[in-house]
Amino acid sequence: MYGPPRFSIGSGGVVCVDEPRCIGCGLCVRACPTKHILEVSDQDSKRITVARPHLCTGCGCCVTSCPRSALRVQPRDL
Repeated sequence: MYGPPRFSIGSGGVVCVDEPRCIGCGLCVRACPTKHILEVSDQDSKRITVARPHLCTGCGCCVTSCPRSALRVQPRDL
């Protein structure tokens, strides 16, 4: 099939965190231009959470900053 892709980074998707892959390094937190990704600490470790997914623009800055490929942008549920 030809034509534009159905979905690509920056097309208004939302970021999702694969928590088992996340090491809590915080690089994605610093890379996020909308500041909706937050670090959450518990007794055992740090992890990343998407606190305000409605603010995610799907730009992919966090995805490219992650050394463990723990983030991905997926289409929003319509």
